[in-house]
Formats: sequence, C-alpha cells, structure tokens
Amino acid sequence: MYPRKLKTPEGKKELSIARYYCQRCKRTHAVLTDFISPYNHYPAKVIEEAVEDVVEKRISPEYAEGEQDISTTKRWVKTFKLLSSEISGTLESIAFRLYGKTSSIVGEIGSCFSRLKTVLKLLPDILSCCLFGKINTWLTVENTNLWLLGKKST
Repeated sequence: MYPRKLKTPEGKKELSIARYYCQRCKRTHAVLTDFISPYNHYPAKVIEEAVEDVVEKRISPEYAEGEQDISTTKRWVKTFKLLSSEISGTLESIAFRLYGKTSSIVGEIGSCFSRLKTVLKLLPDILSCCLFGKINTWLTVENTNLWLLGKKST
C-alpha cells in the first residue's frame, strides 16, 4: 500500500492504494479504482466535467467546472482530443471481438464525447463513477496499454 493524494471538490484527500508485484515482468503495479487516473491528482469525474464543458458545451477553459488551473484544463482537453479517436477505435474493436457488435461511427459528424458514448453502448454496462471511469475500466480489463487522460505505461 502507498498513500495517494487526490484533489477533490471537497478538498484534498489521501487514499491508500494497493499494489502488487508481477513475477512475469518483475515490476510493481498499482491497483487503481475507476475514479483515479494514473499520474493525475484529480478524480476522473472532475476531469470529465471540465473536458465536457470545453469540448461539448464549448465553454472557455477559464470557466470550466472545477478548481484546477486553466493550464490544467487545457492540457486535459488537448490530451482528450488526441486520444479520443484511438480510444473509440479500441473500444469498438473490443466490442466486435467479444460480442460481434460494431457501430457506424466512422465519418460521423459529432463530438468526441458523443462518439465515445456511442461506442460504449456496444459493451455491457459496468458500474462506474463516470463515463471516463467506464472507458478506463474497459481499457484496463482488455490490457490495451491505453488510459484516457493518463500516461501510457512503458
């Protein structure tokens, strides 16, 4: 276990994070819940709300939900835009491989959020704190080496 600090709307919180040692790769890995992204100090819900404000609602980063710095919001939005297409494709691939389901979102005009929501509907619903949490859970379960708004492991 190790302590992990998280900046929540209610203030700073400290959580205990479990980790395990993988005998195959000889490395230690943290077991994160769906509401924590690797290397982020904010819960997934806070990140999602800020990104959704800017991307979906077209609110300026200065007025996005949350108490994070403007530069932090801008970084989240940039990362989301960079990864959302790859993640949509990965989730659709998972849905096709496991359940034979596919959608016709290729070339669809719409936001990154709407595409992710459409693809996520192809997969069984899972209990999670938010959309980003569901996405990250599916990506982790399928060992895709992707994480929405977190760093890729090396």
